[in-house]
Amino acid sequence: MSVDYLSKENEGKELSNQEHFFNDKQDFIGKESAKKTIDSPTKEGMSPKDARYFEVIVSFDKNELKGKTDDQLKEYVKEKFPQVYAESVKGKEVDKDKLLWVAKLEKERKYKGTDKDVIEGKAKSGQKKEGDQRHVHILIARKTSDEKMKVSPLTNHKKESKDGKVSGFDRTEFINKTEQEFDKKFEYKRPLTESFEYRNTMDKGSNKAKAELLDKVKLSQGQEIKNAPGQEIKNNQEQNKNRGLTL
Repeated sequence: MSVDYLSKENEGKELSNQEHFFNDKQDFIGKESAKKTIDSPTKEGMSPKDARYFEVIVSFDKNELKGKTDDQLKEYVKEKFPQVYAESVKGKEVDKDKLLWVAKLEKERKYKGTDKDVIEGKAKSGQKKEGDQRHVHILIARKTSDEKMKVSPLTNHKKESKDGKVSGFDRTEFINKTEQEFDKKFEYKRPLTESFEYRNTMDKGSNKAKAELLDKVKLSQGQEIKNAPGQEIKNNQEQNKNRGLTL
């Protein structure tokens, strides 16, 4: 995903109806300024194959979106994204204020050929999805503003390396904290079965962990098992994707 691609949703719209790029320092960032923000000025320490930036998509379900204004969703991203992202980089202290990123609120989604509804013939590829489809695309530079650190979300987190130190990007922590910060900010009462903890444990946890979690679910009355929304992390060159269930 690129700045140019994300700008397409504004085509044909009055300026007042367009969605602009933003971050924690600016509310209105133009297309060219957005490109300069995420494109590191030097290539020192980078190979020709290295992506200059990455994409993170923060998705919401209809229950999370209910009653939320566009400005509230943007404020949540501005406040929480840099903090949680910096904390998810392991093995080094990252200053959240030195992260180079831009975000854009999108209001449309289209069906892809791989979507279940398309495969079952209920929808056509390229057809717009109905309902509130707001989500946020975030493009973040590979290097910090001082060019001293690489902060790739695709660097696998390792609990221990040869020298006994942790390193990499903890995607599980990133998704979990992103969800928790959303719940705190909006005082959102998330059912346990719609939490990342539930989804991740049932997908990757041990039998003991699953049993303990199911005991917790039994104590929570009137809950239905649903899929919680997730976040995607992409390499802008390789288009690698990591959704909540596969992290």
